[in-house]
Amino acid sequence: QKKQTRKNRMALIALAKTQEPIAGAAVTIAIGEAGVDHEAVVYSGRTGSLRSIDARAASELPSAATVIRLVASHVSAEAALPC
Repeated sequence: QKKQTRKNRMALIALAKTQEPIAGAAVTIAIGEAGVDHEAVVYSGRTGSLRSIDARAASELPSAATVIRLVASHVSAEAALPC
């Protein structure tokens, strides 16, 4: 197998519920926990559907979705996003 060079390797951006650096990540971004730091949509086994829940203790930490949207908006238009 061909050894990857630094030029063609993608940098790891870690989204985590910690402000401590994540091993191997080029960047660690602290995010809030869904349903704790910000509103969330969760599956309800009782009703068999999705339901929204309020934040228990709102904080200034962004959601993972917010961070992913911001990162994706800065990705080159030619680069295909995996999802």
